[in-house]
Amino acid sequence: MTKDEFLKLDPEKVEIIDIREDDEVESIPLLRNTTHIPLSTVIERVKNGSLMKDKPIVTVCRSGRRCQILNEFLVDNGYNAQYLEGGMISLDY
Repeated sequence: MTKDEFLKLDPEKVEIIDIREDDEVESIPLLRNTTHIPLSTVIERVKNGSLMKDKPIVTVCRSGRRCQILNEFLVDNGYNAQYLEGGMISLDY
C-alpha cells in the first residue's frame, strides 16, 4: 500500500502492526493507533492461532522489506494483509 493510502486508513477498520524490533522503536517511536508486535512474535502468534483475523492487517517496518516477506506468510495463512511500501522512512518520520 502506498503512503497516501496508508495515511487514509481508518484505525477502527484495520489493525496496523509495527513489526520493528524494540531498539528500532526506541529511535523512531510508534505511529498513533499502531500495535507493536516484533516480527518474530507475529510469526509465533500466527502459528499458535492468537493473531486475530477479524480485521485486515497492515504491517509497518523501517523500509518495507520485512513487511513484504511477512505479508506473503500472512496471506498464505489466511490473513487479509498489506504493508506500507517503503516503511517508516516513506513517511518522512
